[in-house]
Amino acid sequence: MLAGFVALALVVAFHRPLILWALNRFGSDIASKAGITLKWQVEGSLWSDLSISAVNAHADDPGLKLTLGNLALAYDLAPAWQGDYFSVAKGITLHDIDATIDLRHPKPAAAKAPAKPSDPKQTLELLRKVKLPAIDLRNINATVLLPDATVTVTDLDLDWPAGHQGTLHVGSIEHPALAKYPLRNVTAQLALDGTTIRIDSLKLPPEVEVGHLHADLSKFDQNEIAADTRIRSGQATIDLKAKMNLKTFATEATIDIANITEAGAARWVKDLPPAKGKLDKLHIVTKGDPLHPRQLDASIEMLVTGLAFKDYRGDRVTLTTTL
Repeated sequence: MLAGFVALALVVAFHRPLILWALNRFGSDIASKAGITLKWQVEGSLWSDLSISAVNAHADDPGLKLTLGNLALAYDLAPAWQGDYFSVAKGITLHDIDATIDLRHPKPAAAKAPAKPSDPKQTLELLRKVKLPAIDLRNINATVLLPDATVTVTDLDLDWPAGHQGTLHVGSIEHPALAKYPLRNVTAQLALDGTTIRIDSLKLPPEVEVGHLHADLSKFDQNEIAADTRIRSGQATIDLKAKMNLKTFATEATIDIANITEAGAARWVKDLPPAKGKLDKLHIVTKGDPLHPRQLDASIEMLVTGLAFKDYRGDRVTLTTTL
């Protein structure tokens, strides 16, 4: 019995170096059984913080190559003993990642039993309990090889202190579909406030700013979500407010578009007719299922000024209709 107490005392006294040695020693062996060659260095304490550095991982299948400068986790296990798992995570730091993921030859998905539908009320309660830890991402770079294209993200940074807004910066996003309008120096402010997700001041080239994009999940237990956004490009603005029933897809939306000139439209739409004028106002209200456009009810109000097209001239053209 005495020997048992001594052994237990030694484990308690030296648990940190023992556990870290085990992780460094056997972590690579465990990864190799999953087909991943892994090299890493683990430091810290399993009870409150953990730091993983100098990570180098690659696999022929599923086609992963990864180098990581530093991964650090800060947490407090005490709340978990009282059932508060959402207060355990305190912070995550992820620096200097270069990853390549090859999805050109995906494995056939294994047959799975149909997932049990989630209870909207339980999902809403979980959302209300979520507490985001502090997030510090720096110099994240990833290349995803798809069957028909390659997506590359470079220089992604995210500084999101716990309880405050986060600041996102992406150096570039490359994809063949973005060849005409390459995304460079994308910035945004992010926030999660209970059941509201907010993206503010999202700046996209060329000269596009999403002033705000808010999603309201407060009625998720009633299978309803709501969203609103405001987009600006030059003097042109687009305002959208909508709510949708997630079961029936019944949607109510209001769209307001203003101050679009022919020069502004030409930046986004190819092969426009040789017309001049300014779309001062376009107000659209729709109700119905967007998956079945012919069943939508809509009312439209439009005002165009200074319209000139071939032999037609109109200083002020208005249109009001119901579909």
